[in-house]
Amino acid sequence: MFSGLFIAFSIWKYGYYKWRGLVEDGKVDDGIASFFKHGMSGFRDDFINTGDNDIWVPRAWDFIMYFAFPILFTVLILSYFGDLISSFDPWYSAFGLDPHGAGIIFLFWGVVAALFIGFNDYVLTRRPVYLGEGHWITGLFDRSNWEMRDAPLFRNVPEGAEVSIEDLPGGSDPQIVEVGEVPPGWEGVYGDVMDAELA
Repeated sequence: MFSGLFIAFSIWKYGYYKWRGLVEDGKVDDGIASFFKHGMSGFRDDFINTGDNDIWVPRAWDFIMYFAFPILFTVLILSYFGDLISSFDPWYSAFGLDPHGAGIIFLFWGVVAALFIGFNDYVLTRRPVYLGEGHWITGLFDRSNWEMRDAPLFRNVPEGAEVSIEDLPGGSDPQIVEVGEVPPGWEGVYGDVMDAELA
């Protein structure tokens, strides 16, 4: 559920930004009814129902993602932690570092979330390159054998998806491009045809 919340948040954010863009361009009206009609279906229209899928996902999916998921997430989290915390006496001792308490769970979630958020942009377009001699496994723990180098990331936007890559997470990074494009500074490395297209 915790990881699903991040995915759901990305879907909500995408739909909202797509709708705001349409409003600013004067293509749709502002207001909640307009968001329900044009914003909620943004992710589904651009990434799921592209014509390449075997199953057509109906509009009900939008309401599940925007309404049912947050309600179910809240009920599950509150019932789980409510039961967990009420089993401790006194209740606030559940927030200590007891391996069966809520405190250790929140600490773990906090550390993982901070690492993912903190390193997201750094790891997304960089890759470790082994510079040592012999097999890379022998120099795994020696930092002097490794170097982080820029590496492009290729996004595969389905055919028929009327979406700009700038609307996707990290889309403003010049190293993140659509499959078929050459990132700036990589023209001499890849040429006109990307290795990703040949795979």
